[in-house]
Amino acid sequence: MTTEATNWAADGEQTVELLDFDDDQQDTENVALESGDTTEETLEWATEISDAGTEEVTVASENNTHSEDVTVEQAPDDPFFDVTIDDIDAVVDAGETITIDYTVENTGDESATQDIVVEVDGETEATDDVSLDGGADTSETVTYDTDDGDVPEIDLTVATDDDTATETVAVEDDLDPADFTVTIDDVDDSVDAGETVTVDYTVENTGEAPDSQDIVVEVDGETEATDDISLDGGDDTSETVTYDTDDGDVPEIDLTVATDDDTATETVAVAGPTLAVDGLAEAFPDGQQGDDYGTATLTVTESNDITAANLSVELTVEGEEADEPIVANATALEDLRNESTTAEVDIGVIESADTYEATATVDADDVDPVTETHIFTVDPVETSTLTELTIAGQGNSAAIDEGDTADIAVDVENVGPVTDDITVDLTIANGESTTDSRMVSLDPGATESITFEDAIDGLVPGSYAVTVDTANDTLTGDLAVEVERTIDDEDDRELDAPGDYNLEDDLEFDGAENPGLSIEGSDVRVDGGGNTVSAADTPAISVTDEASATISNLSISTTDNTSAVDVGANATVTVDELTLAADPAAETAGVMTVDEETDADGTTLSFEATAVSIAANASPPAAPDDHEQLNRSFEAEPTDDADGVDAELADLEVSYAEADLDGVDEDTVDLWKHDGDAWTDVENATVDTDENVVTANITDFSTFGVFGEASDDDDDDDGGGSGGGTGGGQASAGTATFELVETELSDTTLEVDDSLERITAEVENTGDASGETELEFIVDDAVLASQNVDLEDGENETVELTDIALEEFDPGEYEYAIRLDDDEARGTLTIEETLSELTVTVTDADGTPIPHATIDIGDETATSDDSGTAVFDLAEGAYTLETAADGYHEEQTALTVDGDESVSIALESVETDPSDDDTGDSSDTDEDATPGLGAGTAITALVALIIVFIITRRQDK
Repeated sequence: MTTEATNWAADGEQTVELLDFDDDQQDTENVALESGDTTEETLEWATEISDAGTEEVTVASENNTHSEDVTVEQAPDDPFFDVTIDDIDAVVDAGETITIDYTVENTGDESATQDIVVEVDGETEATDDVSLDGGADTSETVTYDTDDGDVPEIDLTVATDDDTATETVAVEDDLDPADFTVTIDDVDDSVDAGETVTVDYTVENTGEAPDSQDIVVEVDGETEATDDISLDGGDDTSETVTYDTDDGDVPEIDLTVATDDDTATETVAVAGPTLAVDGLAEAFPDGQQGDDYGTATLTVTESNDITAANLSVELTVEGEEADEPIVANATALEDLRNESTTAEVDIGVIESADTYEATATVDADDVDPVTETHIFTVDPVETSTLTELTIAGQGNSAAIDEGDTADIAVDVENVGPVTDDITVDLTIANGESTTDSRMVSLDPGATESITFEDAIDGLVPGSYAVTVDTANDTLTGDLAVEVERTIDDEDDRELDAPGDYNLEDDLEFDGAENPGLSIEGSDVRVDGGGNTVSAADTPAISVTDEASATISNLSISTTDNTSAVDVGANATVTVDELTLAADPAAETAGVMTVDEETDADGTTLSFEATAVSIAANASPPAAPDDHEQLNRSFEAEPTDDADGVDAELADLEVSYAEADLDGVDEDTVDLWKHDGDAWTDVENATVDTDENVVTANITDFSTFGVFGEASDDDDDDDGGGSGGGTGGGQASAGTATFELVETELSDTTLEVDDSLERITAEVENTGDASGETELEFIVDDAVLASQNVDLEDGENETVELTDIALEEFDPGEYEYAIRLDDDEARGTLTIEETLSELTVTVTDADGTPIPHATIDIGDETATSDDSGTAVFDLAEGAYTLETAADGYHEEQTALTVDGDESVSIALESVETDPSDDDTGDSSDTDEDATPGLGAGTAITALVALIIVFIITRRQDK
């Protein structure tokens, strides 16, 4: 680029520079000229590809500039042959041919010719000469025949002079051929005509060789869709296809998915009109013979928005006892689509008592008939009723002794409108049945008593169901034929009939040859008569499943591992005064044995039991610490067949004697359970010291014993003594002492009118007796909440007092106490004024937010954020708000805070004083300066710039 520069001022020197499109300096020349001289200079700019385009180029001196538009053209790209492999077999068997599809593209701008070389493992297999214009491409195919030497893989490369592409192909020995199996995973079972069927299917190549096949979807043999799928050996793919049904597909279509090797077919139901019929139940209610059923109105509905053409409804009514239908009617109806219509059929009087089936069938074109049925009963007119069933003169429940004879009587009344012969049937059943009948003729409203004389005669002991019935009525009762028998060693041990079984002497049982008593019937009553049953290796008494019994006044002595009474899973037993005794084992350290100096000769129990085994225990574990034995212990465990049944030992009573209390504080007597490691007292046990009985309900089983704390020697006599007792000669019952283990308030700082959400206190009775105390919450000597706490000795409980009102307290600090009779915890509760949220927004006169403004209110100071906002939490009251910001006048605002609110403060800007302008006086001049020119200026102007741009474009060929 050539430019001329002329100096129109004094001699001097300046720099002339060339600026490119982005005003970046590309070249400079220092020019020195005498006044009035002109010179020509050449400046250069080497352009780049990124500079392509038309923009202004500028030449500038210190006093003048000149610009011209310059176009920089894009230089063409060299030819470049890019190669890609488009498709190639991933896996082949040795001996198969590999087909390689590839594309070569000239990504440059100029035409060229290159050799395309195909190599296998570095060895050239094919060469092709390709000529391409700039931007053109060509796709080619080449093949390679594999052999055993190519196993297991080859690298196949397609190369140009500029680029290469390589793929690895696995070459395998003897691959199994591809086998495309197809399964339909999911398809709609049924659709309405017009809806779309969605088919999900999976194609799997169960062979080893890769392959491509067309997957064909057919509907009723017609192709609906085709999809080309390629799969490697062992691979699968899941696809979805849809088919839109129409009326021509009713009632069903066969949908098939097929490969070259396999097919899968599913049948889809295509519904036409959807029909329904209603009204049968309303038209045919249950009734009595002679009722007039009038006209039956049936409602027929099409709900699928498809026209039901040639529509008809048929109604039939048939009785079980009738030879032919009493109603048979067919009615044609108008076509229906998404609407309802009615059909009326005359029924009239139904004269015969029977069970009837009413059937309505609706039919139309292109739809299966729809049938609805309704069963109704037409009863005969009632003619008789039974009352006052009396069995053996005892009512509808009776018991007689074995061998007794008795009558059964019943009253029968004719409640019908006409005289009738009424048959009365009697059945007495217990496995096998005995029956009898009587007939009586009664006028309307007449009643007669029917007696079945000696109906009860010769019945074996057992429980019987008694039934008396007529055609219209039934009465039931129950009869027990009871035994009264004395049990001795010669008797059958199976007690299977209700009645009384008495022991008149002691019995001994010792195993399979001589088993114990087996109670197998209901209401079996065993009276031991104070005698003893001894048992070894067999339960003394077994009560089988479903049996029930009462056992009283009996002692049972057993050896180790022998139960006294086994109660079956669904059996029930009531035991009164059963004494358990055991042959004590040799006295061993660490176990409790019977004290020979006491009168104790066993443990006497009363209870009700289900699914429990009871046994004596001669050697239970040693007594708990600081306790004495009362020589009363036993074992209780669920029976072997108790799975799924709640085993229970209810209303258990364990008796003890006065002699057992020697050295024992009776007020501490309790029932204990041994868990295998230690004794624990039974929580629900109670003691009646007047009756000398310990009572409990047991559902958790083990070894049980009765123990009491040792009494002081000074309290053994009958006096008040000085031991702190309760008088009357009894030992002290101990003292309950309550302590606060831990306390917690949900919050110790609240606002005026708030409520305290919760107080939690863990209270423990650390004394040696049960007792009651009151938990109180006290603030400023005022009891705000309280609750009674009742605890056994050693027990603790977490107590909560909730929603405690504090409205009466002004702001301040208050002493609070959580107090028991024996303990208290103290703390400080702070009540604060209720705070309101004040939001202050600072703006200028135009409403523009002012950030960093200083805001003072009361004792609080804040700085506004970028939105001009600051937030304060303030007590209610009157305040002065002071707002200041740089460049603005300070503002004071009076306001009252009474709840959450917002306020906006607009500040006025401070005006600039014109007298503050310190612009210098421009009248001073430099004496040495050239008139009209700045000091030191050598060249004041370039009057003209003559610019010649020379752009040289070089192209690399």
